[in-house]
Amino acid sequence: EQWMEPDGRGGQRALYRVVGIRWGGTHPHVPLTIRFSHREPFVAVEHSPDHAAFTFEVLGPEHNESDLEAWSSSIEHVHATPGFRPDGWPERVYTPEENLADLVTHREHHEARIDFAWTVLDPLEPGRVIGCVYLKPDPSGAADAEARSWVRADVAHLDGPLREHLRPWFEAAWPLEIRYL
Repeated sequence: EQWMEPDGRGGQRALYRVVGIRWGGTHPHVPLTIRFSHREPFVAVEHSPDHAAFTFEVLGPEHNESDLEAWSSSIEHVHATPGFRPDGWPERVYTPEENLADLVTHREHHEARIDFAWTVLDPLEPGRVIGCVYLKPDPSGAADAEARSWVRADVAHLDGPLREHLRPWFEAAWPLEIRYL
């Protein structure tokens, strides 16, 4: 069963309702399963919103070392970022193996259109992770999806510009109502 509603731009968008989320496992910030009220995968947009201050790639295993260094050096800053909680992820520094498993899960979810995660890279140092962006179905039902992002503490001044850059991309490119946390 799938509901359709005009998206305000003359097209259609699929509406769904999250009917169950199972959390846990080794990486509690990543849902083990998300069940929707219809059988269609979560919508996907194939391009990324590159910018002069940051570039984006689908988050995956190839980012393991730089990703682990980025967030583990910035735990307090990530906890203070809107959309993250002091008692939530990251709770502790992962081993490289744990982080790799987390990144594999993010890539699998992205490819299966369960949810989406992008690494934010420094365009002047392309291998340097400076943050991440996540887009997931909104479990509260307040919107179709929720978005959140973080940047590493040593580039905290990019938090606002990243969020402001992503808002119009989410609005223009994604046929969803997105709540930016």
